[in-house]
Amino acid sequence: AAAARVVVGNQADEVEEASIDGVGKCLEIVQILKARGEEQHLDSITRVYAAVVVGLLREGKLKKAKESLAVFKTLSQSLSLGMYKSIMREFARVQSLQGVLEVLEVMRHWKITADAEALELVANVAVHDVQFVKGAVSMETLPEPISGFEVPEACFAGRSNVG
Repeated sequence: AAAARVVVGNQADEVEEASIDGVGKCLEIVQILKARGEEQHLDSITRVYAAVVVGLLREGKLKKAKESLAVFKTLSQSLSLGMYKSIMREFARVQSLQGVLEVLEVMRHWKITADAEALELVANVAVHDVQFVKGAVSMETLPEPISGFEVPEACFAGRSNVG
């Protein structure tokens, strides 16, 4: 087993590792810093942890990345909106709506409001197939209702000053 050495100030701790696991190492380092009462260093560790989650996604380890998101709720401080959006972009890249939504849940936990870009990421992952059926100028010209629904499905697109 290899070991990593965590040095903060003049104290050092050995962190054992049976395999290379960035998420696990980040958690161990967080516990060491908390035990020492040195939580002021957690901002750096939190950013490293976010980078590890992105790395997991880039390696195709979607399940491990999604599982790792829960840890963000247990840390003593939140990431910035920009860091959350970086993670969301990676989940969006692999078309994981669940992953994107789980990032939004972590943001909600920390009371961070999603901006337009974050919401656009959700929409881009959620919507896979859009078909133009017909244009309608009145209620009478709407398409026929889809089987099982009482009203037709409609989408309104355009600018507010059109027409």
